Amino acid sequence: GKTTAINCIVGMIPPTSGGAVVNGFHTMTDIHGVRRQLSICPQDSPIYDLFSVRRHLVLFAALRGVPEERANERVLAILVALGIAEKIDHLCRTLSGGQKRRLWAATALMAQSPITFLDEPTSGMDPFSRRILWDMLLHLRTTGRSIMFTTHYLEEADILADRKAVLAKGQLKAIGTSHELKKHFGVGYMLQVTLRAESEDVEKLILSHVPTALPKPVAEEEQAQAQAADSMHIVTFTLPFDHVHTFGHLFGDLEARKSDLGVLEYALSMTSLEEVFMSIGRLVEEEGARAAPHVAVEACEVEPLEAEVTADSRVETSNSRTVKALVRLNILDLMNGQRLRTLYVFPSFFIFLSFFLGSGTSTFEIALYPPLALGWALVEHTLSLIADTSTKRKHVMLVHGVSVSAYWVANMVSAYITLCPHLLLILAGIFYRGVGDLSGR
Repeated sequence: GKTTAINCIVGMIPPTSGGAVVNGFHTMTDIHGVRRQLSICPQDSPIYDLFSVRRHLVLFAALRGVPEERANERVLAILVALGIAEKIDHLCRTLSGGQKRRLWAATALMAQSPITFLDEPTSGMDPFSRRILWDMLLHLRTTGRSIMFTTHYLEEADILADRKAVLAKGQLKAIGTSHELKKHFGVGYMLQVTLRAESEDVEKLILSHVPTALPKPVAEEEQAQAQAADSMHIVTFTLPFDHVHTFGHLFGDLEARKSDLGVLEYALSMTSLEEVFMSIGRLVEEEGARAAPHVAVEACEVEPLEAEVTADSRVETSNSRTVKALVRLNILDLMNGQRLRTLYVFPSFFIFLSFFLGSGTSTFEIALYPPLALGWALVEHTLSLIADTSTKRKHVMLVHGVSVSAYWVANMVSAYITLCPHLLLILAGIFYRGVGDLSGR
């Protein structure tokens, strides 16, 4: 619901109910006033292919009222800050996916709007580029501009955002600082102790200071690695937030008795934002289960495959099954409502025009309209092949094992199948008009 919420605020789609107020302007009564307060980096990266990076940024700066002399200065400065200054005179279409994301982040930040929306600005970026944008956003926090960005990287939200909002199923479930969210939804602090050997004395010591501490299972892989290294043993405890005042005495005793207890090291960490997110997710699932009591929700574990996959493993494929599947796929794709008009409605009209609505005296219309009808229908097949290439569907199918011959045979068969109704209609018209009529006698 993140992108949908942004689109409702900027007026791209109308909300089903309610509204938003942006700096005193209501989205339902003054959307133009709202848009003057905002700049946005959309989730995708729409560009003018024939524009250079400089022209793209100058255009959007001009739309925001930035004077031309200032725009040129700011273009260079922001591209330098984002690490793509060398691309300033390159065409936008030559940029990589990550560079296009940085270009649109620069576009949104060019304007001096008080509020900026960045919809997943770091998606598709490599770690180095992501860090560059992070540094820039951290710098902009000091300029008084409000920046709202969406992300799936919880580490990114934890580092950059002063306040975080968590959406689930289109509803706002939590909002606050990292500390507030961790305190409200987290289970507490995590104390991990590494021992020379397994011992219950450490647990007794911890419980003497924090009676509500709970032991937490350690992942088998982590425990096995510790034991394989130096025969060490790891124990983990959850310490609740309301016992923070006892931590000083606990760590003092733990440090003093370190050698007696066989403690090699210990570390304290707070609940991570990822654990908070998972906790909110579980609450949402429980709410959904209560709202629909007839639906059973069960947790399940993914079991490993019984058969071991080796370098010699082969997946058996059949060209005949592949052709059948692709023919069904092509026909279903051509049978949607919009394409159906081009494929059948218009061609059928031409055939009726030539055979059934004609005067019966001229053979010109009979020679013209049936081929025109078939040609019109074949346009859809041509467009489908072009779409396969432009959207890379063809490449994906070939990479996943579809043979080139099976692909083209399937397209030829599906074309003949979809043209069969037209051919039958033409044959019906021939018998309707009579063979002698068509020969001119």
